[in-house]
Amino acid sequence: MLKNSFSDEDHTLILKALADETRLRLIRILQKEELNVQEICEITTLPQPKISRHLAVLKNSNLLNDRRDGTRIFYTAVNLGKNCPSLAEYIKTLVGSDHPDLSRLEKVILKRAKESRDVMHDLADQWDEVISSLHHPGAAVFALPGFAPKGMKIADLGCGTGLLLPLLNRFDGEIYAVDQSEVMLSKAQQRAEENKLQNINFIQSDLNSGELNIPKCDALLLHFVMHQIPSPQSLLKSIAKCCLKNGRIIIVDMNRHEDESTRDRFGSVWLGFDQDQLEEWLQDAGFSQINFSSLQENSKAGQNPFVCIAVKA
Repeated sequence: MLKNSFSDEDHTLILKALADETRLRLIRILQKEELNVQEICEITTLPQPKISRHLAVLKNSNLLNDRRDGTRIFYTAVNLGKNCPSLAEYIKTLVGSDHPDLSRLEKVILKRAKESRDVMHDLADQWDEVISSLHHPGAAVFALPGFAPKGMKIADLGCGTGLLLPLLNRFDGEIYAVDQSEVMLSKAQQRAEENKLQNINFIQSDLNSGELNIPKCDALLLHFVMHQIPSPQSLLKSIAKCCLKNGRIIIVDMNRHEDESTRDRFGSVWLGFDQDQLEEWLQDAGFSQINFSSLQENSKAGQNPFVCIAVKA
């Protein structure tokens, strides 16, 4: 955890830690993405013992945070902006530099996305049954205020088979149903036709691409989608670009849990999220007035869902 202030000893530790080529490489990639040891080894092409040794030095120097995600431990660079602004600016230049590690980092993130996408593709025909184990009546109740008043432009990002479209259609606005899977979108269109839904635009778009092919909206929904996204913080920044001023993002997903089976059952990249982590990502993306509500246990899925609504500043 980052200290509120650094002593001379802290500064000495940091400068010594950065005076090493390998540790600079680690800071470069961990400033950009949260990664586990296996991914770091893949990016740097260095052996695991050497990586673990350098990670320990960086963590002991207050330059890294770590957190457990099931059986995996992920590392991310600490934001030094408050305590060492000049050093923070220097670290930003590392991310902006042209380095082979950054190209390999992109491949690792794409690999995450492919693994989740492959699971989703295999589950497409059974998706209504699969997703029903995640649904929670309380989550819907807490999420509904995010779509009021009526007549707004609403984006259902990662809409899947369109399970929520009949509900969203009741708000008499224009809806953008977005999914990367052609199969899922086809099933969503079929659901809309069967329910005689109006004003729905179906858009095939990869949420991991950094660009969402939709106009700016009043409300954007991620309903049990974010745990399948390889880089959630990057997605939130993309969503912010498509959110009107004073518009809202509504996130329904799982609190952090330890159920590794969800990786195969739901295509999960992440085993849920912490409130503090999500709030930090939202603030970095330009959202404020964050309202996080954790709900009672969902016995079917084995974890607690949450609803988080935030406003674009």
